[in-house]
Amino acid sequence: MSPLTRARTLFSVDATRVLHRFGADHADRPLLVPPEPLEYPGYGTPELTGGQLRELGHRMAHALRARGVGVNTRVLIVKREHPDYLLYLYACIAAGAIPVSVNAATGWPYTAAVARLAGVRYVLTDTETLAAPGAEEELGPMLDDGVAVLRVGHGGGAAEPAVRTAAKWCAEHPAVTDFVDAVTRAPATAPPRRRTGHDTPLGLFHTSGTTGVPKLCIWSRRNTHRIWQLMIPTLPLGAGSRALLAVPFSHQIAFALATGMMLCGARVSTTSLYDPHAALAAIARDRISHVMAFPHLYMRMAAEDLDAYDLSSMRVWSVGADKAHAPHIARLTGYGSVKLPGRPRGSVFLDSYGSTEIGAGGILQVWLPGSAPEPCVQGKPMPTQYGLRIVDEHWRDVPRGRTGRILVRSSSSFDGYWDNHTRWAESRIDGWWWGGDVGRIDARGRLVFLDREADSVHTPGGMLRTLPFEERLLTHPRAMEAAVFRSGTDPATGLGRAEAWVAPRGVLEEADLAAWEPGARERLERELTTLVDDARLGPPLSAVRVVPLSRIPMGVTGKVLKRRLRELAEGEGGEPS
Repeated sequence: MSPLTRARTLFSVDATRVLHRFGADHADRPLLVPPEPLEYPGYGTPELTGGQLRELGHRMAHALRARGVGVNTRVLIVKREHPDYLLYLYACIAAGAIPVSVNAATGWPYTAAVARLAGVRYVLTDTETLAAPGAEEELGPMLDDGVAVLRVGHGGGAAEPAVRTAAKWCAEHPAVTDFVDAVTRAPATAPPRRRTGHDTPLGLFHTSGTTGVPKLCIWSRRNTHRIWQLMIPTLPLGAGSRALLAVPFSHQIAFALATGMMLCGARVSTTSLYDPHAALAAIARDRISHVMAFPHLYMRMAAEDLDAYDLSSMRVWSVGADKAHAPHIARLTGYGSVKLPGRPRGSVFLDSYGSTEIGAGGILQVWLPGSAPEPCVQGKPMPTQYGLRIVDEHWRDVPRGRTGRILVRSSSSFDGYWDNHTRWAESRIDGWWWGGDVGRIDARGRLVFLDREADSVHTPGGMLRTLPFEERLLTHPRAMEAAVFRSGTDPATGLGRAEAWVAPRGVLEEADLAAWEPGARERLERELTTLVDDARLGPPLSAVRVVPLSRIPMGVTGKVLKRRLRELAEGEGGEPS
């Protein structure tokens, strides 16, 4: 991509014309490499060029319009994880609709709650998702209320019984449309261009779902354009780059980042955020230079034998969602093709602080090859996008070095929660937003992220912030994942105790732990306890327990659900044996 083309894209980027831009700038260049071919006839190639993305997206937009989708119609997109999510988002926007993007892994009760909250009139889903528990029970009332279902996915034939049953259910309901057939018959010409204002909602994205309560963030033309206008000149990649994206495609980060990458002409491969072997194999096979993933995948990758894979093409790792852990960053940056003066060959890690609410991560810490990543350090705000303050519970600034609530101000922040002004008002004051996190600013002006306020533990010995303990536990050579949480509360005083669950490398299931020699588990627990006690990080933990990774509950993005951990420790699921 020439500098002139990149500059033109920077100033002309428009969410309603993303498909056009792909085709105009990258007609014959492969932009998207799905994990398996698309089901649409003529578009089942291993790689999709900018021209193919434009044509298929335009067909989808025409098919939506022909079905009755109009301006500001809310269309719920909930299906199996696949990068075609992006095409459905682009097509809905081009058709004038407001896509409501939901991760199917949240389950049908959560999805139905989102649908009611958003007032959706169309549900775009696939046969596999329709075969999931609760689909018929939740969709039935929607169909009775006039909601139409647009179905993709083949189903039937050799598919598993649940999928065949779902396909039969679809055939019996006239409100269920075969969307693949409709798209195949639709024209590939550009749909009529939609007029939008700065505050026009272009999409509704649900948050990570860790609280179990649906929240839909409004992404408008203003913040969407601002994100891409910041990305296009600053993303460290171009037409020669090969990127790997391992995030949920239903989430805003995929919409923002994958679009920015492809607008820059990068070839974007995709993989699951739960499979480290597939990700590492893809890096070696496709000569990937840039990886964007969530901390869960980096945690799993760092626990593997990295010498078994050719990672010499790697240049940049970057993270979204939760905080990446320092030991995992240090391990990954030891591999790659970046050679800087006075440093060993390796790769760069971009650790950013962002969320669905505040857009692209604008608080950034760059770790270079050979550096020693510091626990909890999140970096400094980008002056083009972010402001940062630390305040007390009354929103008053605290002195540098003191812990408080992390407030951010972002030029790319969302435009509020759909149909929930109360929650919007409670998290904002004078243009600053608080997402529930606590931390401090160190002597170098860097944000040090310490915890979610709801996850901090009030103990008899004082306040315990969980992230520093987790970082310390992960320095043990056998530790893979660590979660520190409140395991009980004294009803009389309101004070609690904190404990840690640690999953060792290679211990994914109970059977892996059962195969250990007698006494090995107890020895490791003692070593881990000594490790955190010696660090003197604050009030002591009441216990450190070794568990398989499967025992640590995680959300759809791989984030540890400490709310659920608290329930498990208090008896709802039992403690590890």
